[in-house]
Amino acid sequence: MRCPAWLSTSLFLALSACGPGLVGGPSGEGEGEGEGVDVGPPPAGYDTSPVDGVAGECSTGQWWVLGNEESSNMHPGLDCIECHRREGEGPTYSVAGTVFQGLRDEDDCRGIPAAVIEIIGSDGTVAFTMTANSVGSFTSARTLAGIAPYTARVIYDGRTIEMTSAQTEGSCNSCHTAAGLEGAPGRIVLP
Repeated sequence: MRCPAWLSTSLFLALSACGPGLVGGPSGEGEGEGEGVDVGPPPAGYDTSPVDGVAGECSTGQWWVLGNEESSNMHPGLDCIECHRREGEGPTYSVAGTVFQGLRDEDDCRGIPAAVIEIIGSDGTVAFTMTANSVGSFTSARTLAGIAPYTARVIYDGRTIEMTSAQTEGSCNSCHTAAGLEGAPGRIVLP
């Protein structure tokens, strides 16, 4: 899998974690934190302190506290596709992920609502669009067959950040973890 480098229209940084020749958006501590988006009061299932009382990094200061109680707002940051497959329940998705404010926000930290995610097919056109729900999560059951390899872009408040390396599967949170896996610089963040 190639490194999912991100390219912002307003910010160009070399991603040392991705190797030479790739450019992207937010990559360092404190970068990609936006201007502090006010996400409003916690929705049902969220609290201003984590369930275990140990507060990790969470830019919004709101955590999912209901464990595996089924909800479209559950477990932002976790790999929805793999969990639903493993547990044998819940909707089947082809693309799923979470948009966060902070590059290092931990699992179960509330993400940012209303970001628009565009999936751009191998032909360069927008194949489909998703909108992040009230906790920043986005999902689609649309097939990637005939679209992949694809890239994606996040649009928020008139700004855009775009993935520059093509992908073939849609488990966004499997690589876009707080630490970053497979060369991802961390979370999917706002432009």
